[in-house]
Amino acid sequence: LLKTGRYYQDEFQKNQDDWEAHLANHRRSFEEELVHAADKASAHKEHVRGQHDLLLRQWALGEAKGLFAQAFKSWFQLVVKEKQRKRNA
Repeated sequence: LLKTGRYYQDEFQKNQDDWEAHLANHRRSFEEELVHAADKASAHKEHVRGQHDLLLRQWALGEAKGLFAQAFKSWFQLVVKEKQRKRNA
């Protein structure tokens, strides 16, 4: 009876060790996947931030260019009006 009890105890310990090793492997695998997902999310966040910064720089440049174009256009209209006024005077 003692032999049978010891045999089952050894088998139980072996199964428990196998399961612990299996769970440790899964835990390690999930941790690696988590690190990979975090790296991917971080890279995506940096990419989106770069696109956002680029869009803002382009918008600011467009505003500056648009302001310059409007100032030039207004100045040109003023010159045309002044010439007409001088011709009519």
